[in-house]
Amino acid sequence: MANPVSTTYGSHSSIERIVWTDDDDNNQINQKKSFAWHWCFRCCFIGSLVAGIGLAIVLAFWLTSKTTTTTETLTQKTTVSTSTMSTTLATTTTTISTSNWLINGDGETGSCQVGYGITSPTGWMYNGPVTQIYYSASDGDLNSTTSGPSNRGQCYFYGQISNVTSMWQYVNLTSSINPVLIDNQTVRFNFSAWLGGYYDQDDNVQVSLMFINQLNQAVGSTVVLGPVLAIDRGNVSKLLFRQTSGLVPTNARSLLVTATMIRTAGIAYNDGCVDNIYLYFYQ
Repeated sequence: MANPVSTTYGSHSSIERIVWTDDDDNNQINQKKSFAWHWCFRCCFIGSLVAGIGLAIVLAFWLTSKTTTTTETLTQKTTVSTSTMSTTLATTTTTISTSNWLINGDGETGSCQVGYGITSPTGWMYNGPVTQIYYSASDGDLNSTTSGPSNRGQCYFYGQISNVTSMWQYVNLTSSINPVLIDNQTVRFNFSAWLGGYYDQDDNVQVSLMFINQLNQAVGSTVVLGPVLAIDRGNVSKLLFRQTSGLVPTNARSLLVTATMIRTAGIAYNDGCVDNIYLYFYQ
C-alpha cells in the first residue's frame, strides 16, 4: 500500500507548480495585451498625424488653385478694359472748340445799319466805311428772302461807298491750343464764309486766313475764300457758300483773318457782301 504522507506531499508540490505556471501565463498574457495596446495607440497617433498632414496639403493646394483662378480672372478683366479704351481713343476725333473762333463772324453782335449810313462792324478792326447792315435795310443789296445761309441772323457786312474797304481780326492760337500739338501737325482748321454781290456787277469779297509765328512772320500758305463773281451767282443778288480745310502749319502761334470788299463796277457803292465767317479747329 502506498504511503499516504508521501502522496499528500507529492500532490501539494504539483499543485504549487500548477499555480506558478498559471501565474506565468497570466503575466505573459498581460504583457502581450499591454504591448498590443501600446502599438495600437502609436499606430492611431501616427495615422492621425499622417491624415492631418494630408488634409493640410489638400487644403493648401485648393486655396492656391482658387487664388490663381481669381488672379487670372482679374488679369483678364483688366486686359479687356485696356483694349477697349485704346480702341476708343484711336477712333475719336476731338473738336478743340465748338464755337466760332472769330468774334462777330455772323454780324449779329452790336448795332446794324437800317438806312444809308455807316455802322462799323463790332469786334473787327477796319479801314474805310465797311458796314454791318440789316438784311431789310433800304440801302442794302440783300433781303431776308435772298438766297444765302439758312441760319442767317438779321445782319451781314458790305462795302458801302468805297473802292476797297476791309475788316480784320487777330486770333491767338496758343490761348486754347498746345503749341506742341500744332508743331506735331495734329491740329486742323475748317474755314468758311458766305460770299456774294449785287445783280450783274462783279463787286465781290475775298476772305483770307494767314497763320503767323511768334516772330510775327507768316508761315505756311495763306488761304483765300472767293471771290464770287456775277457769273457764279447767275447775275442774281445772293450769297454762295465757300469752304476750305487743312493742317495748321508748324510754328503757327496766331492768325489773321481779313475780309476785303472790292468795287469793280459803278461809281459809288461797293456791293461786295459777306456773312457767317466761321473758323474752327479740331484734331
